[in-house]
Amino acid sequence: MELCNKTVFLFFCLASVWLSVESMTKTQSLRSILDHFTSTRNVYVDPAAKQTARDFIVKTFKDHGLHTWTEEFRSNQDEYPGVNVVGQLPGRYTGTSDDKIVVIGSHYDSVPDYSRCG
Repeated sequence: MELCNKTVFLFFCLASVWLSVESMTKTQSLRSILDHFTSTRNVYVDPAAKQTARDFIVKTFKDHGLHTWTEEFRSNQDEYPGVNVVGQLPGRYTGTSDDKIVVIGSHYDSVPDYSRCG
């Protein structure tokens, strides 16, 4: 019976450590994302910071297995072209008549009057 009690105690100790590590990992992951996106990234103020944000998005997409690329487009500011980051995750019906497309979009730059963006 004593061996059983020690085994149960050890199990709960290990489970507690595992849950603490898992929770810390999630917290660190969220902190990492917040750190990357809480600084000013307005292209007019700091183009290098915007590139850093874009690089982070590309890396994160690739780390999650998405086919990833960027697409440059002309903006109303000729010296600062726009760049979209695209991540594609093919579904099980890709290339068939049952194929459906879902598009999710977001800004990764600073947007004036962001409170009206939804």
